[in-house]
Amino acid sequence: MYLRVLAMELDDVKPEVKFFLAAFVRRFGCTDVVARTVKDLAKVLGVPDQLVSRATADLVCRGWLESLAVAEGRGRPKSRFVIHAAFADKLRCVNESSVKYESMIGHLISDPDIQAQLPDNPSGAVKQIQPVAGSGGAPRLQSRGRLSIPGRLLLITLLSRADAFGVVRDVGNAQLRRLTGLDDASLKHRLQRLTSLGFIRSYVGGVSSSIFPAKIKSTYFLNLNHPMLAPLGDVHAVLVHQALHLADSHELHMNIFIENVRAAEKQPAGYARATPLQVATFFKSWRHLAVFQVLQLKLNAYASYLLSHHWPDLGIRGKRIEVPYLNDWIDRDFRFPQELSTSDERMNDKSLRDAAVDYFYGLAFELADQFKTRFAQVSGIPFGDMDFIILPLPKGYFHLSLLAFPRSVSGWRGSRLIKENGIQIPDVLSSSREACMSLEDRYDCGLLTRPKG
Repeated sequence: MYLRVLAMELDDVKPEVKFFLAAFVRRFGCTDVVARTVKDLAKVLGVPDQLVSRATADLVCRGWLESLAVAEGRGRPKSRFVIHAAFADKLRCVNESSVKYESMIGHLISDPDIQAQLPDNPSGAVKQIQPVAGSGGAPRLQSRGRLSIPGRLLLITLLSRADAFGVVRDVGNAQLRRLTGLDDASLKHRLQRLTSLGFIRSYVGGVSSSIFPAKIKSTYFLNLNHPMLAPLGDVHAVLVHQALHLADSHELHMNIFIENVRAAEKQPAGYARATPLQVATFFKSWRHLAVFQVLQLKLNAYASYLLSHHWPDLGIRGKRIEVPYLNDWIDRDFRFPQELSTSDERMNDKSLRDAAVDYFYGLAFELADQFKTRFAQVSGIPFGDMDFIILPLPKGYFHLSLLAFPRSVSGWRGSRLIKENGIQIPDVLSSSREACMSLEDRYDCGLLTRPKG
């Protein structure tokens, strides 16, 4: 039932109060009568005494929690708390979507010592994981400060909506504010904070544009390999390929899209890059960087699908495979106008829709082909038995970064950094955990976002 609490959009409820409510329901359910002192309840739930006092008073005032003081001889009086029946009925009406990582959510709710430490160790070494007294032997990193309760609630809310790779695509900022009780400035600050702490790898802002059939919500890439979320081992395999020279890098497609649009505007008869005129003309009215960032994100998703489902068919020189499902997916992702405001005769050889779908399909295939060619240099990894996702790449295709997820419980997991060295066999650096990779490599390849300033 506590997952329903997280899914509820509660009006005018402070983040700390909602966190307490979720923790209370998780620990006691909606029917148990809880007779404890404020201090005892705070200890059981792992929250400050003051929060228990404020939250219970708020929830009683709202009629969501019933409270009755119970005198039991000397000492501090206990209070008897129980979720109000009407609120429990309201909870049962909330749709409870499938949650991939409920154990992580429970860990974030129950453990008050979630570390808020910047990933600033230049050696990349993870601090010693040791049992902490009173924790029942549970592994925990030594803390240099705790993640705040509003920060934990925001991370929990995102995690409750994450897919198997930790990607959140279905929640906008307005809904996040309603789900967490954070105002706009606090939400922005705490998203940046979670990113700087490495809990969020990166995120791509949402955008509204008439080229898309609906508003695109922000996309968050959570770091499920973070030592505070997965203390016993990484959830995902991490594969990074680094070219030998920056000159070997290819700029991101989003930059090529922008260049094509500008060229089509200035010299429609002689633009340099191989983009169909229909596509360049279609995009030329949309100059906002956010649109092209979303286009790059979509292209990465298409290429990830090909890597996950058609790995054996990629990397064969001169052979392009055709996947009708992917064509349909690309077609659904765009809203094409009935007509274009141009009289150029070259527009008549192929419809805008066909040209655009074919163009993005071709780019996705080329990108997936490039990923396979560069990663397949490493032996001993069962690529064909894994699903992949391409992370946003901050330095173009100089670094290629994949998260991999084995299809079987006992499948391969590990971290590999492949560095070209000018000879046929590249250097392959293995590490037991992603967090053991150097900080600079993690920033450069998009596993973490470099702090601003």
